[in-house]
Amino acid sequence: MPKDFTWAERGRIDELRYYIIKENQLLGYRSGIIKPLGIKEMAKIFNAGERQIKDLVKKMKKNNILKEVSINGIAWYAFNPLYGLKGKRITYTIFTIFQEELTSVLPIKVVNTFILQAEEIKDNIKIIE
Repeated sequence: MPKDFTWAERGRIDELRYYIIKENQLLGYRSGIIKPLGIKEMAKIFNAGERQIKDLVKKMKKNNILKEVSINGIAWYAFNPLYGLKGKRITYTIFTIFQEELTSVLPIKVVNTFILQAEEIKDNIKIIE
């Protein structure tokens, strides 16, 4: 965890790991169907103001803990598997989203395999700046 996060922020980041949807690292919640976890929902979870949560999300995005992505036109927050992995494996979708961060820690053979297979789904995933 980057050192510029307070203990309270680290606790909130840790709490977000419970909202990772199995194996795809996207933050969501169940309300009949799985829905993206947004700022309003995070504010309710943490009993905090939306502005405070927006600042935390901005800081997390700056430190590559979260990335905002659009998958098939739906906006999600993706949680970097280096800070918490739900499941046993990294999917091609997650590799595509966090390619820069994962390339330096995964074996080159694995990276090459992911790059070849990730090309097929890349058009459906867009990183939102």
